[in-house]
Amino acid sequence: MKAFCLWGVALTALVLAGCKPEPKRSVPLPTQVYVWQRSWKPELAESVEQSKSWVQTYHLLMAEVRFEKGKGKITRIQADPAVMKSQKVGLVLRVFPSVAKTGWDADATKLVVDLAKETVSAWPAGNVAELQLDYDCPDSKLADYTRLLTAVKTALFPLKVTCTVLPSWLRQREFSTLAALVPGYVLQVHSLHLPKTQDKAVALVDLAETRNALTQAVTIGVPFRVALPTYSCVVEFDSAGKVREVYAEDIPQALPLQSANYVVLDADAYGMADLVSRWRNEASPLLQSVVWYRLPVAQDRLNWPLDVLAKVAQGQSLKRGWMAHCKKQEAGHAEVVIEQAGDAPDDLPTLVTLHWAGPEAVGADALGGYQVVESAAGYLSLKLVNPGRMPRVGSGTKRVIGWLRVEDSTGPVDIFAKAIR
Repeated sequence: MKAFCLWGVALTALVLAGCKPEPKRSVPLPTQVYVWQRSWKPELAESVEQSKSWVQTYHLLMAEVRFEKGKGKITRIQADPAVMKSQKVGLVLRVFPSVAKTGWDADATKLVVDLAKETVSAWPAGNVAELQLDYDCPDSKLADYTRLLTAVKTALFPLKVTCTVLPSWLRQREFSTLAALVPGYVLQVHSLHLPKTQDKAVALVDLAETRNALTQAVTIGVPFRVALPTYSCVVEFDSAGKVREVYAEDIPQALPLQSANYVVLDADAYGMADLVSRWRNEASPLLQSVVWYRLPVAQDRLNWPLDVLAKVAQGQSLKRGWMAHCKKQEAGHAEVVIEQAGDAPDDLPTLVTLHWAGPEAVGADALGGYQVVESAAGYLSLKLVNPGRMPRVGSGTKRVIGWLRVEDSTGPVDIFAKAIR
């Protein structure tokens, strides 16, 4: 996949610049995770069972609120308390930005307050750690949002009420009032911007914005958590080059991606493993935990595998690497094969080079998004044409990306291949 989120060393340097390195961090950095599935199938229960030894809190999407034609509409998720038995959970209400049009008047506020009370009362007592509002409030409407938070907090007392926060809020004068209402908040630093055109690279996480947000959060002085992504995001464009749809949770089976105009944004497990490892040692104590969005389940086509999240969340280092080789077929003919030898999903190599002792290949072609870009005596190179359209590739995956034929009267030719990121 196109490395729209090229984190690595550059990411670490940028983001850690936003965290005070002194004093040395002496508190743990717990792992929390969002459960965002709308259908609680057996594979979700399996993921919870496999992750509960290293996840401290699960934040469950419980309902979504939107306003259509002036009327509130609630979509409830039928979560299964039995799956979360003995686990600490946060209950999340997702509020769509369309609600901002109400100015959080009495009717809109009552709708959400009643939903919050209903949601909490339906869950087993003692398991609920907090009620969280996930609402991308427009910057200019934070004063209105403060009224809603006050009402929900009063209605649910003494249960902790928290909220997600966008980096842009931290620069608003009204944010200090909002922040004073909550014991802490979740700073969301992913999926804040979409690419405006297909050929313009946009990061799933903006490095400079993340750096500045962490600096501002520490300065404000209220405890916070940071939400980091585990997912991929497919942005589809229409024939006019404008964003038509964004797929971050699943891709419809009927979506003809091979013929559509799209780009793929994703989370770099290698970069974030390094980032979280350094946060454990150097981030301000005000950073209380990392909340991962979202818990991977089997058959999730836009997410890391669960074992990758486990390694990253627990601070394990990840090995990265691609291998390439030529698989000989009939005399003089060979297939070019690449293999993903790393520990986590990774971008396809941008270049694969082939070397041998002998004349130029008498025939060659590329497959799977690659093209032959240079051919000479003893040399051939294949380049990935449009990295932005290519999803990350899982560990252990092998792909044939081309073939060549080399004829030499002196006998068989040994061809050496190298994959370059």
